[in-house]
Amino acid sequence: LEDEISSSSAVDVGILFKQDNLSLGACVSNLGTRIKFIKEKEELPLNLKLGLGYKLLDNRVILALDINRPVDNDINFGVGTEYQATNNLFVRAGYNSKNDVGNGISLGCGFRVKNFYLDYGFLPYEQMGDVHRFSLQFKLSEPVESKILSKESKQTIPEKTTSLPEQEVEKKVSELPKETIKTIETIKKPSKEITQWIKGERYKVTEGSVSGGNRVWLRIGTPKSRQTYSLEKGTQIEYLGEEKKGFYRVVVTSEGVYKGRQGWIWGGSFEKAED
Repeated sequence: LEDEISSSSAVDVGILFKQDNLSLGACVSNLGTRIKFIKEKEELPLNLKLGLGYKLLDNRVILALDINRPVDNDINFGVGTEYQATNNLFVRAGYNSKNDVGNGISLGCGFRVKNFYLDYGFLPYEQMGDVHRFSLQFKLSEPVESKILSKESKQTIPEKTTSLPEQEVEKKVSELPKETIKTIETIKKPSKEITQWIKGERYKVTEGSVSGGNRVWLRIGTPKSRQTYSLEKGTQIEYLGEEKKGFYRVVVTSEGVYKGRQGWIWGGSFEKAED
């Protein structure tokens, strides 16, 4: 006012608890220092608020209740409900006991189109006339909702889990069959040509061979067999789960004269086939 300036600092502190369809909240507003104007000091309008929300009918209906206890006024409350008529249309109604210039009733609706939200509220203030309130929101992204485990699923989860010491892990690995240990070691050693072959996965021929040419040979019987078939680029094969010195046992799955043929191919001549 005129040349006089006054300032103060305040914070709001709240807590929210959610379980299933129920939400409970509590808040202390305007918690801070007194404000001084010239010589007079005043307390900030401290307010204690309790809130309750409940969702029903597959979350299409929301019921809400707020109770306010200001330090400088009487207790007041507000109740409201929202009904989701469609995926994009919301209908709302409420009542606020604090409204002393009208009947306290309010009506409204909301529209949602992708990340845009348009809300409309109607408040009849009787002596002051009707009030129409519009608000527009745009959300950059939707919040990620956490999934609450059901009681049944919680019962299947052990209360406490412990990890094995490294020595025990090595001991258990050493007890596995030799073929399994060999496969583990193969996967742990990444190759420049191919990182990992998985049994049952489909692969396709690229260009290249052991000798550096453009042909890829399907070796029948053993990786060193001279009985071979030349596979064209793009030929699809399926890994059968055996590997020897960089050669993999496969079966040809592409249509053609070699379909169903099994043999050994060099791993660096193939890549993962996409569906």
